[in-house]
Amino acid sequence: MLSGLRGSGTAVIAARAVILVQVVFSLVRLWAPPELYDQGIYLSSARFVADGLVPFRDFLSPYGPGLSYTNATLIWAQVDYLPAHRLLWALGHLVLSLLLLRLAARRGLLPIGVAVLAALLLVPVAPTYLVPGICVLLAVEWLDREVPRIGGALLLLGVAAWFRWDFLAVLGLAGLLLLLTMAGRRLTVIAWGAAATVVALAPYALLASLGGFGGIRQTVEYSLFSFAEFRGLPYPWSAPVDLVRALFEVEPGLLLNHAIEILAYLLAPMAVVVALVAVIRAGNARHVLTQPAVLVALSWGAVSLYSLRVRADWFHASPLIVALGVVLLLLVPPGVQWVRVASVAVVAVVALLLVPHTAWLYVQQVYQRPGLDAALVEAREHVRPGDRLFVSNVDNSTAFVNAPFLYWALEAKPASRVTHFDPGYADQDDVQREIVEELCAARPVVVQWDAPVGEETSGRQFSDVLDEHLADAYRPVLDDGEFVVLEPNGDGC
Repeated sequence: MLSGLRGSGTAVIAARAVILVQVVFSLVRLWAPPELYDQGIYLSSARFVADGLVPFRDFLSPYGPGLSYTNATLIWAQVDYLPAHRLLWALGHLVLSLLLLRLAARRGLLPIGVAVLAALLLVPVAPTYLVPGICVLLAVEWLDREVPRIGGALLLLGVAAWFRWDFLAVLGLAGLLLLLTMAGRRLTVIAWGAAATVVALAPYALLASLGGFGGIRQTVEYSLFSFAEFRGLPYPWSAPVDLVRALFEVEPGLLLNHAIEILAYLLAPMAVVVALVAVIRAGNARHVLTQPAVLVALSWGAVSLYSLRVRADWFHASPLIVALGVVLLLLVPPGVQWVRVASVAVVAVVALLLVPHTAWLYVQQVYQRPGLDAALVEAREHVRPGDRLFVSNVDNSTAFVNAPFLYWALEAKPASRVTHFDPGYADQDDVQREIVEELCAARPVVVQWDAPVGEETSGRQFSDVLDEHLADAYRPVLDDGEFVVLEPNGDGC
């Protein structure tokens, strides 16, 4: 795994430097305050399964069960602390980075690997993508051999689907492409593809048999039919113009945001197109584009690009950078001059962005919730470990996201299956009526967060069923500026 860091030369020194900076940044982030929504989903779902709850039956999750049970191992090991979870994620990120560098070194294209990891310093890979990314990199490595290991590679793609639904599409597309191109081994591809599909679907089938079928169906339906409408963000075609404008802004986040958009959504796809054109012009298209490793990498890149048709944001930038970086490593022949020049340019841009804004990125931004610890201490006076809890917003008719982190921080059990809010789901009449029924049955404490309204739902008005119930059946007992705590007031149901 460390082969990408061995030897001498400028590229190897740069690789060591990037890994070192990544480790330093990861250590700095260990004790940063939590991100209440996305990290809250990771942590709360781990708390729920550690308490014996069943995903999709007792609580809904936008991700596969693999992430919940992986994080739950720390709870079972009695090291359930936020820095411990972040250390686990940092180790996953390091493994992903070292595998990428090993592939780059073996292909003779270490500068590309360094450029990809430099870009990830701006926007690290989210925990939900870490194990799937590791699985794809291992699958590519097993296929990039004189005798490809088809079975092991497809099984790894099946394991990746335990963590994210979209890797079912990666598995399906890769299997189809392998079937079409490997005429002499089609029976092998069919057999291992069927086995990988069974592996991918097995945990979902088990959870469905335990009562989670309805929750799985609701999650899939929302992802396919509502997510684009209520959480979609357009492809940032205007990023170069926006970057120029940001140069004159005093807000450093704008500059970084547009630079990441350009790197991930414009330059990386353009580099792949240039590499594809070079392969075609060299007359090697049929040979190169039918290599099993290339087909798997292209499948991941294609699914990642397709997902951007729905939502192009920071969260999806890093996996796209990795996916397209792997594609480049497999398409570009060693010794191409533009690769070194382009890689140096990327590293230089990242350095120029990081040097003046490191304090903003890793100090001001992540340590921006000074009142959170005190608010949690006050909330614990009303919510004891093991109590039923419902986390909502102050205004649930324009809900964007809530703060599922509180379920983990307060060691509470959910009073409703709806533990995280997504616009277009938690703000609909039928869902809010279901929540009200669950609240009437459990009579839990409610903790409200004054959530930000995202640009996707700004100005829209949705259901007020939940707000009316909370106004009738609950009374405020604490408002500390961070959270509002409500307790039941009579029956109200």
